Amino acid sequence: MTGSEIKWAFMQGIPVRLIDRVRGLDIWYPNIDEVIYRRDGKRVAVSASLISRAGEAPTVTRARMEDVFFAREEDEARCKAEMNTEEDAS
Repeated sequence: MTGSEIKWAFMQGIPVRLIDRVRGLDIWYPNIDEVIYRRDGKRVAVSASLISRAGEAPTVTRARMEDVFFAREEDEARCKAEMNTEEDAS
């Protein structure tokens, strides 16, 4: 996802997937708990804080935006449509 898509998914409260190919993970999360902006040299890096409540204690995962994906195709299509509408209005 892009930083704008992460922000949109956070604001809409939609489910997302964390796909970490290095560790072989593919986990669904009900929503993004926090959007994190930080300085990475001269650019701003965006990441997402994801919370899993599947076990006894909640687990918090901080995911790079490159590893976060829409869980449902219809949410991705809606996001792109709404973002294009906003750009056209500008």
